[in-house]
Amino acid sequence: MSDPTAPRVALLWLEGVHPGSAPAYHLHGTLERLRATGVPSPSVLAETGSTGRVHRLTTVLLRSWRASRDHDVVVARWHVLGAPALLPWRIRRRRIVVLVQGVPSDVLSSHGWLRHFPRALRTLSILPLRWADALVAAHEGIAAHVRSLPGVLAPVRVAPNGPPPLPTNLVPVHRDRPYVVFSGVLATWQGVELMLAALDDPRWPEEVDLVVIGDGVESERVRAAADPRVVPLGRLTPDRSQAYVLGALASLCVRTRGPASEHGVSPFKMLEAHALGVPVIVTDIPGQGDHVRANGGGLVIEPTPEDLAEAVARLLDEATHRELASAARAAGLRTRWAQHAQVIADSVTPPVQHQVVR
Repeated sequence: MSDPTAPRVALLWLEGVHPGSAPAYHLHGTLERLRATGVPSPSVLAETGSTGRVHRLTTVLLRSWRASRDHDVVVARWHVLGAPALLPWRIRRRRIVVLVQGVPSDVLSSHGWLRHFPRALRTLSILPLRWADALVAAHEGIAAHVRSLPGVLAPVRVAPNGPPPLPTNLVPVHRDRPYVVFSGVLATWQGVELMLAALDDPRWPEEVDLVVIGDGVESERVRAAADPRVVPLGRLTPDRSQAYVLGALASLCVRTRGPASEHGVSPFKMLEAHALGVPVIVTDIPGQGDHVRANGGGLVIEPTPEDLAEAVARLLDEATHRELASAARAAGLRTRWAQHAQVIADSVTPPVQHQVVR
């Protein structure tokens, strides 16, 4: 029987939660964390995004306004348009918890047109952080940045991401040639140019292919690659993508350095590979390099073609690969959503002294 005194919680995701996307994985993990600590089943205010961005945002916005009438707490994934969705919660003095996966300037990496509206962007992006009663960041670097923003009064806790959900009895893809795999959105900061340049380096083994899964602005660059070792597969279902990761020598997490990554990241592709027992090759940026150094299960490189090509070559050594795969499996067991569940629970139902006076 449910506790009548328990808070009524709603989860607010303005980004589309289509299968295999980072917002969908984050929503799944947040629900898992709430279940692990006995928080009653929340209402989920989210859309897959299959009907278009404007329709999705309008639908979720209206649902958020309605939910603010009969819910006590909203747990919102930070979004640049979060303020309009959270305004009725603030007016009704409901508790607002904001989950921060990156710094506000990250949005410019995916939506460059917003650079034309810098003042409006800054105001809109910071308001949800100022209105929050509690903030939860995916990395300590992100938390430190949020704490430094003017007008942010709420406590900022850290709860790193866990892995995406994995199907049972997943069968790895078997190809005639060994391969490394990249799986994710083909954005400009994902290191596509770096991967293709590494293939041209003589250190990259001739017998190793580069399998690329996903789509985005860099898709044409991948499809146009002349090297026959490039295998572009486009977007796949999550379980099919994971089958390719499971059969790979390594999963590539070679995000390039820039404003969107300087404060830290918590990439699902790295956590997914470890959960599958697959080594990773990561560039040395906060949230990747420090994670692999602390947990093992991969190679940390500088974002240069030479370093990436040499790392791929190292993985052809059976003893090296076996050792890294074993460490990856162990790291996967240590990195679960439930490990930081209490951080979310304390943010949803905190002691009185943790609440922010508006």
